[in-house]
Amino acid sequence: MIFAGFVKDIEAVYAALDVFLFPVFFEGLGTSLLAAMACAIPSIAFNCCALAEIIENEKSGLLVETANVEEIQKSAARLLRDRNFARRLGEAGHRRIEEVFSADRMVEEMLRVYAEALR
Repeated sequence: MIFAGFVKDIEAVYAALDVFLFPVFFEGLGTSLLAAMACAIPSIAFNCCALAEIIENEKSGLLVETANVEEIQKSAARLLRDRNFARRLGEAGHRRIEEVFSADRMVEEMLRVYAEALR
């Protein structure tokens, strides 16, 4: 484990990761999770806030019980042991970001919301 402090070239860090852990208790969107998934990094997050809207458990990432350190450790170990499963999760996570959370999709949805509000 490396605690690097502030990093300017975050894409280089993502490229070096085997697993992305996102153990937060409250997060409105989770842009670092979205970025990791966009880089096809198999990701694990607590099942709280809007994170279950981003990760489809066992399909595009893993969701674990909030604040359960043992469960997040077991999930990380699972991905490190089963590289094929990890690769499939990473690829599915990448597809999910492209399909649901891409910048174009987010703009389209925001414009739709504004149009509805203006009616």
